[in-house]
Amino acid sequence: MLRRSDHTPAHLFLDDTLYFITGAIYQKRMLIADSALKDTLLDLIQGYFAKYSWELRHWVILSNH
Repeated sequence: MLRRSDHTPAHLFLDDTLYFITGAIYQKRMLIADSALKDTLLDLIQGYFAKYSWELRHWVILSNH
């Protein structure tokens, strides 16, 4: 399926394919510096991956991403 929005290029979603997902905080502000907040964010991410039967192989949560 091909998706487009005004702020991102077209993305192609295919079954049985690995994807690299990234994001950053606006103006690279250090909003996730607290390790407890990083743990909470990781729990949320892992929960959604489990809910949709996706496999999360590697991850990193940076203070400004």
